[in-house]
Amino acid sequence: MLISAWKPAKEIRMALSGKDNVAVFACTVCANLNGTGGRRGLRVMKKLLKQWGKRVVLAKTVNVCCSEEIMRKYIDIYLKPKLSYCDALVVLSCAGGVKSAFLCDPGVPVVAALDSLGSGVVATSMSPLDVGICQFCDHCVLTYTKGVCPVSSCPAKKKYGPCKGAPETEGPCVVDPDRNCVWRKIEKTADMDALAELAKMHKDKSLQRLSPPTIKTSPPMVRHFSGWFMARIPGIDWIVDMVR
Repeated sequence: MLISAWKPAKEIRMALSGKDNVAVFACTVCANLNGTGGRRGLRVMKKLLKQWGKRVVLAKTVNVCCSEEIMRKYIDIYLKPKLSYCDALVVLSCAGGVKSAFLCDPGVPVVAALDSLGSGVVATSMSPLDVGICQFCDHCVLTYTKGVCPVSSCPAKKKYGPCKGAPETEGPCVVDPDRNCVWRKIEKTADMDALAELAKMHKDKSLQRLSPPTIKTSPPMVRHFSGWFMARIPGIDWIVDMVR
């Protein structure tokens, strides 16, 4: 899932300056699992808006904000009837959901209340496999590090091996002495020879990725029905919560 975090209240309030009547959409999937979207996110946002003297004209969970067609139907069905007395739409989702709202041109300013931090796994334990957030480094090496992301775990962002000044055995990190060198732990199970080969391979600018298959766009009627159906069914955040 995509990891999101609340923006500072000061930043959200600045974006809503002069906008007294506010609608809120909250994603029921990734942001919901983060606790920043879904019904929990709506409660937090509604409380903030009321503290700031704003009127909440609409608070709705959205089944997948990052789908333009689904977002469009939510806007058509729930937001547009209230546009005459709505000044802004606050979106509680990753950047994909915010962009989706902009693409649909809702007729009012779109305000992002969350920041996207990367992608992570939905897990209940706190091992390095679970807590490392993907930072979209372009070339993933998890295959050779047994699932531990060195870019998110290493303060120096070393992907293919430790710093030159790293301790030979377990010891303090060169960049952050308050923590141990994570690479000394990764080395115990990682394929270091393969990582060295990857380092050379990824420097090759002529290296080409596999081409993805062509994705055919669904017929307009199918897209419209799918968006309408997703907008009409109850919020799925309570179902998504069960995987936590």
